[in-house]
Amino acid sequence: MNKNLVQLRLLFKRNGASRADYLRKKVNFRSFGEYVTWRPFLIPSEPENVTIGSNVHVAANVRFVTHDMFHLMFNFMDNGETKLAKSTGEIEIGNNVAIGANTVLVYGTKLDNNTIVAAGSVVTKAFPAGVIIGGNPAKVIGSFDELKKKRDLNEEKR
Repeated sequence: MNKNLVQLRLLFKRNGASRADYLRKKVNFRSFGEYVTWRPFLIPSEPENVTIGSNVHVAANVRFVTHDMFHLMFNFMDNGETKLAKSTGEIEIGNNVAIGANTVLVYGTKLDNNTIVAAGSVVTKAFPAGVIIGGNPAKVIGSFDELKKKRDLNEEKR
């Protein structure tokens, strides 16, 4: 996989569903579920460390940060005497998850099933199923089931 070519081709996909289908076929994610929409034009630098469940919707400009670069700083600060390895980690996204625009997901993040991430959040840890999270750093700000009930059009007709 040529990452630059994949990202260039993402620019020409007309919607998030076609981008997700393309990524499922061309990029080596740990796993990539069905019914996914992918709005970003970037892919993670280590997609093999990213699990995407089914019915996942990723808004524009979401970043999956699967590594840090601290080893570079430490390895050059004392004339190369320090030799630290690059630190990488996994990001796991469960089923029925929506991730708002401009969110950053850092390695070590795990979003369980039925989770909503508010736009602009910075997610740095694991969260249980059935929550809405937001902020920097992200924290629980609501309930998935309560929002679903509030938005249920069938509920209004009863």
